Amino acid sequence: MGVILSGFGKDGSKGMSAIRALGGFTIAQLPETAEHRDMPSAAIDTGHVDLIVPAEQMYDDIIQFITNTRAIASSLPKTNSVDAIFELLEKRSGTDFSMYKPTTIMRRINHRIASLQLGSMLDYYELIKSNPRELDNLFDSVLIGVTEFFRDLNAFDHLRKQLADMLEDKEPGDSIRLWSVGCATGEESYSIAILLYELLGKKVNQYHIQIFASDIDERAINFGRKAIYNKELLGNVPAEIISTYFDKIDQLHYEVKKEIKQHILFTRHDITTDPPFVKLDLVVCRNLLIYFNNNLQKQTLQIFHYSLKPKGLLFLGKSESVSVAADLFSKVVGDKIYRKAEASLNYQLKFSKLRTRNQEIKKEEKKNNIRNMSIVDVAKETLYYKYDSPFVIINEHAEIKEVHGSLRLYLEISQGTMNVSLHKMVNPELSTIVKAVLAQVKKTNITHTSHVVKFNLYEQLHYVRIKMIPLVYRISETQYFMVIFEKVEPSEGQLVLQKKLETSDFVNLRIKELEDELTSTQEHLQIFTEELEATNEELQTINEELQSSNEELKSSNEELETSNEELQSANEELNTANQELRLTNDLLIEKEQELKEEKEISQNNELIYRTIAENIPDAAVGILNKALNIEYLAGQGVDEFEAAEVIGKHMPGINPSKKEAKRIEKLCMETLEGKPGSIQVKYNNRYYEIKTVLFKLPGSDEDKILYLAQEITSLKQSQLILETALKASNLILFQYDFDVNEMIFDEALYKFLEFSPKKKVTEADIIKKVHPDDVVSRSKNMKQAKKTGEINHEVRLMLKEGIRYVRVTGRVLFDEEKNARKAFATILDITQDKMLLQKIKQSEERFKKIADTTPMTISDNR
Repeated sequence: MGVILSGFGKDGSKGMSAIRALGGFTIAQLPETAEHRDMPSAAIDTGHVDLIVPAEQMYDDIIQFITNTRAIASSLPKTNSVDAIFELLEKRSGTDFSMYKPTTIMRRINHRIASLQLGSMLDYYELIKSNPRELDNLFDSVLIGVTEFFRDLNAFDHLRKQLADMLEDKEPGDSIRLWSVGCATGEESYSIAILLYELLGKKVNQYHIQIFASDIDERAINFGRKAIYNKELLGNVPAEIISTYFDKIDQLHYEVKKEIKQHILFTRHDITTDPPFVKLDLVVCRNLLIYFNNNLQKQTLQIFHYSLKPKGLLFLGKSESVSVAADLFSKVVGDKIYRKAEASLNYQLKFSKLRTRNQEIKKEEKKNNIRNMSIVDVAKETLYYKYDSPFVIINEHAEIKEVHGSLRLYLEISQGTMNVSLHKMVNPELSTIVKAVLAQVKKTNITHTSHVVKFNLYEQLHYVRIKMIPLVYRISETQYFMVIFEKVEPSEGQLVLQKKLETSDFVNLRIKELEDELTSTQEHLQIFTEELEATNEELQTINEELQSSNEELKSSNEELETSNEELQSANEELNTANQELRLTNDLLIEKEQELKEEKEISQNNELIYRTIAENIPDAAVGILNKALNIEYLAGQGVDEFEAAEVIGKHMPGINPSKKEAKRIEKLCMETLEGKPGSIQVKYNNRYYEIKTVLFKLPGSDEDKILYLAQEITSLKQSQLILETALKASNLILFQYDFDVNEMIFDEALYKFLEFSPKKKVTEADIIKKVHPDDVVSRSKNMKQAKKTGEINHEVRLMLKEGIRYVRVTGRVLFDEEKNARKAFATILDITQDKMLLQKIKQSEERFKKIADTTPMTISDNR
C-alpha cells in the first residue's frame, strides 16, 4: 500500500508505480486540499493512483481496503464464481444478500462486468481477487445510494400535513423520534429535520427531537455525519431554506447548520439482522424495499410495525407499498404515507440470521481444518487433551500461563494479593524441588525429573514425581516450560518394607536419606551460586550503564531546567490571559444575568400592559401603522366586532359615516406629524372619544399611532341634559382654577362678558367688569367661600350695553390640606328682576306720597 500526502518535488512517484505494478493499493491526497501540491500531483500524473481523496477521508478508505483484502484471503474456494462473489460481498458488508432480489444484484454485477469490458463472471471474480478495491465499487453499485434533498416535493407536502397533525398531539417536553432507514449520505434525514424545524418554529427547542439515520454503507454514513454537500445537490432546495439551515463554506460547498445536525444520529444498521429502534413517531424507508424479495419485505414491515408507536406513520417511496403485510398498516392520504394499524398482530421478529450463518461458516471452517491436519498433528492434539498427569505451562519467571488437569493436590491460592507464580502457589513441601528442577532445566535446556517426593496433605501422605520439559519452540522470543506432576502410588509390599525398615534399620536408612538430601541441596546451592555470579555480572554491567545514563540525565536535566524556565514564563503569560478571560467571563455572566432579569421584567411588563389593554372597561386600545391600518386591538369595548375581523383594515373607514371617517383620518394624520389630539365621534348611535399619540415599538424606527377609543355615550347624554337645563334656566356654567388663576367659560359666557374666546381670562379681568361699589363685597364673599366651600353673592357688571345684575352660585373644591383648588359655579342674569323690583319700589313710594298729600282717610272695615 502506498500513500502520498502534501510535499515538494516528485518524491514517491516511482514507488507508487512499483506498488501498483505488483497489485498494491495506492492513494494520494486531493491536491486542492494539500498545503504543497507537488508530490500528490506528480503521483497522480503517473496514472497509477487508485484513489484521490482529502487526507481526512483516507483512514476510512484504507480500513475498507484492508477489510476487503482479509475477506478475499479468508474466502474458501468455490466452484461457482457467482457464489464466490456473493460470499465476498457479504464479508465486505456484513450483510446477507440471500433475501435480496437476485435479478437486481445480478443486473448490477453484469453492469460492472460490462463497464470493465470483461468476458465472464470468472474473469470478474479473478479481478476482485487481484484488486480488492473493486469490492467497494461493486458494493456501491449494488446499493445504488441515490437520494436528494426533499426528493419528490409533492410527497413531502403530504408528509408536512401529517407531521403537523402529529405535532398537535405533542406537549412541550415530549420526545419526537424518527427513523430514516437506508439513509445513504443523509440528504433525506436532514430534509426531515428541516421540515420539523419549519413546522415547530421557535418552539423547536421545547421538544426532544431524535432522528436515527441508518445504513449498511459506513462510507455513506461518514459522509452524512460531515453534512457537507456540493451546491449542485441543493438545486431542489428553496433559497430561503438554504440561507436559514445551511452555512456556505466556499463557492462550491454548503454545510448543514449545527442546530440541525445535533438531532441526527448516524449509525450502521442492517434492517435484516440488527434489532430496530423503538417507540418511533415516523419511519422513513424510501426505495429500499424494492430490492428485497417478498419474505424480506414482509419481515421488514413487521419490524416497522413493531417499532412504531400507536398511530405512528410510515413514509415509503413511489414504487413501494405494504401489500405483502396489508393488515399491519392503513393508507392515510397522498403519496405512500401509511399509519400503523391499531389491532395488535402476532408475529415473531428474527434479528440474527447473519450471525447464525457465520457460526455455520466457522463450523465448516473447523471441519475443513481438521480434514487438513496430518496424523502427527492429530497425535499432538490427542496427547495434549488426553494426557493423564496434570501439568502447567510456565514462562522463565515461573508465571503460570496454561493449566491442564486437576492440580488441587499440588497447588493452592495463597493468602494476600493474587500471584500466578508457581513458586507461590505450589505446596510448600514441593517448592524447593520445583525451584531446583527449573534451575537445572533453564541451565541445560533438557528435560529433568525429580526423585519421588513425599508430602503430607489433609493428614495423608502423598507421593509425586515432578517432571519439567522445555517447549521445543520459543513464542515471541520467550521460553516456556511444561511442569508435570506425576502422582506415585506405592505398592502394598513397598509400604510393608517401609514399616520394617522403620523398626529394624531406621537409623541407617535415615542417615542415607539425609545424605541424599544433602547432596541434592549442594547441587542446588551450586546452581544458585552460579546464577548469583551471573546475576552479579549483569548487575555490574547494568550499573555501568546506569552511570552513563546518569550523566545523560544530568545533561537532560539542565536542558529541562532551561525549558522549565521558558514554560514558567509561558505559564505566567497563560495565567494572566486566563485571569483576563475569567474576568471577561464573569462580566459576560453578569451581563447575561442582567439580560435575563431585563427579559423577565420586559415579559412581566408586557403581561401587565396586555392585561390592562384587554381589561379597559368600555374602551379599546389599538395600534395603527402609517397607512392607518389596524395592527393591534384589545379591550372590553370591542363588542360590535371581533378584533380578528378588523386587524389589517383601515381604521377610519370602519365608521360608516363619511364625515366622521374624515374627522378620524384628520386626527391620525396630525398625530403622524407629531400633534397628538382627541375628538368625539358618533358610531352606530353611540358616542366615543378617540385619543391618539405617536410612538415607536422597541427595536423599530417606524412610527406608529397608539389610540384609545373610550365610549362616552352616557356622559354625552348627561351633558346634553345639563346643557338643556342650563339653557332653560338661563344659567351659564363656568369653572375657575385657583392654581393657574384661569377662568374656563363656554361660548355663552364669553359672549355675555364681552371677552374674546381666544383670551385667557383671569380673576383680575373679571374684577375689572365688577361695579366699583361691589368689589369689596365680592372679595369678602370669595374669602368666605374659601372657608365654607359655598359661593353665593350678587354683583353688578359694567358692560357695553349697560349695568347688568348677576347672581353667582357655586362650590369650591379643596385638596387634602384644605387649600382651594377649583371652583365650579353658575351665573344668572337677574337684571330684569332688579329692574322690576326697582319699579315696584318706585310705585310704592309714589303711592305713599299721594296718600300722604291726599286729605282723606282710608280705613279697613273688615
